[in-house]
Amino acid sequence: MSNPIFAGTAQPQKRKAGQPTKFKPEFNEQVEKLCKLGATDEDLAGFFNVDKSTITNWKKVHPEFFASIKKAKMLADMDIAESLHEKARSGDTVASIFWLKNRSAHAWRDRQENVNLNAEAANADELAELLNVLDGRARATGAAQAQEPKPGEAGGLPLADAKPLPH
Repeated sequence: MSNPIFAGTAQPQKRKAGQPTKFKPEFNEQVEKLCKLGATDEDLAGFFNVDKSTITNWKKVHPEFFASIKKAKMLADMDIAESLHEKARSGDTVASIFWLKNRSAHAWRDRQENVNLNAEAANADELAELLNVLDGRARATGAAQAQEPKPGEAGGLPLADAKPLPH
């Protein structure tokens, strides 16, 4: 129950436990310069000689500090994106691949096809069809043509001598 004598008067603020803050207003300008150069929150913590959690806390408590970090990181990312875009447009293959994989990941991701070759479950027709598909892919790349023995040479059999796979 509150005391009516003190009604309407301000209660004294309780001081939080812990060390006084090391934060200074000039940190806002410093973080902007550092983040434009690519500094991470861990880098900022090292620069200011504090723990990373202190940087996180300062972002919550000091809106100007947080805004400086966000603005500078965004500008740095935009600068790198612009540079990457220019390299990709000028024909830099690696930059082009990186750009496409990150901008249109659904269309340019590395695709990996997994084939389960369980010999007991696969019948001979399915296995033969799979081998034909794989052989067609190898021929399309030209890799198989250079290594494939011709009929009549060592290791090469005419198709008439091929035997069906057992069931």
